[in-house]
Amino acid sequence: TIPVRDFAVQKIELANAANCPPIFICCEKLA
Repeated sequence: TIPVRDFAVQKIELANAANCPPIFICCEKLA
């Protein structure tokens, strides 16, 4: 199973991937 927190992080990563160049790990800004 996937922990809820990890699932939320994955959603954030997907949202950021839609807005940011793939070179950047945008979710680091939210960590």
